[in-house]
Amino acid sequence: MRRAAPRRARESPETRSRIMSAIRSVNTRPELAVRRAVWARGLRYRTHDRSVPGTPDLSNRSRRVAVFVDGCFWHACPRCYREPRSNVEFWRAKISRNRERRAKVRRMLRVDGWLVVQAWEHEVIRSPERVAGRVERAFQAAGPRRKGRASGRPAAGAGGPSGRRPRPARRRK
Repeated sequence: MRRAAPRRARESPETRSRIMSAIRSVNTRPELAVRRAVWARGLRYRTHDRSVPGTPDLSNRSRRVAVFVDGCFWHACPRCYREPRSNVEFWRAKISRNRERRAKVRRMLRVDGWLVVQAWEHEVIRSPERVAGRVERAFQAAGPRRKGRASGRPAAGAGGPSGRRPRPARRRK
């Protein structure tokens, strides 16, 4: 039988604010793990493309595939979510808005012909490769690329798992 985790002393409002403000919304560890695994499979994507509704964590416009890596707390994972004990009404409203917004975005994307892959944080932590497999199956189901670049070069900004392009080599004098 599992023991309950020891309770932490309540933080001051300033400490809690500092902790919460340090939580990232992009480039989280689970997101980076999925990006590395997907890139290693030879699949190419854009990160946080604002031209795609909902700004998915990964997207491929030519295949119309969008991937969201959702945090178990922020999107109320049915398996992991535990409601906070303090400021309950605020958190209920906040989490409810997050879930409604995500459902609306998924519907919009599907109506527009996109395949949407949602991965929960706990799934990624358990097996980023399994999530990458789901993404790969979505790419395959989407079929061949609809539009390609004439030069065969990757699109600007598609530099690797970090989303950055490699720096050009320095010229020696």
